Amino acid sequence: MASQRRFVSNAAHQLRTPLTLLATQASFAARETDIERRTEALQALTRSTRQLSRLAEQLLTLTRAEPGSRAPRAEHIDMAETARKVLEAHAEEALRRGIDLGLEADKGAIVVGDGTMLREMVVNLVDNALRYTPTPGEVTVSVVSVDEQVCVTVRDTGPGIPEGEREHVFERFYRVIGTQQEGSGLGLAIVREVVVGAGGSITLDNAEGGGLIVTVKLPAATG
Repeated sequence: MASQRRFVSNAAHQLRTPLTLLATQASFAARETDIERRTEALQALTRSTRQLSRLAEQLLTLTRAEPGSRAPRAEHIDMAETARKVLEAHAEEALRRGIDLGLEADKGAIVVGDGTMLREMVVNLVDNALRYTPTPGEVTVSVVSVDEQVCVTVRDTGPGIPEGEREHVFERFYRVIGTQQEGSGLGLAIVREVVVGAGGSITLDNAEGGGLIVTVKLPAATG
């Protein structure tokens, strides 16, 4: 109960700030008579609306990922195909930001689980990687089958995460001190909930030469 109260309190705080910003931007746009400045205000309003929408989606996803919140599903999910579709959805953003977004995948990388939640896991991993990778940069997703496991790995050329922060970044709403990129601090919390629910594991490592490597291992489907 204490954990739920903290979550509701944090969620309310996270929503209050962007809602206040939206109201301010809308008021400014309504008063502005200069067409160019009004256009800029409306563009800022649109960006803020997208960010708020994404935060709401993540809050809902995190709630659904918690144990007992959904009826168990045992779908056969092709993780390579899931990753491909997620990357296709993020391709335009990566191109706009000058980030090389790639996929390396094995055929037959099948797991049993909730397809919706497993897709959200990949979405949050890719979204995080793109958010923290400077231009020009690279984000590569690999999906391979190894020793009765399916390994989903996301590598980026961003700043990485200091070793002392790696466990904390899985906490809800936690953000590394000094982080400038916009975000809710929910992405990796969602990922861990999904991974644990699927009976898997997740590790974070810094890549040689810079960047972060996130490795998710899930039990491969049998039979």
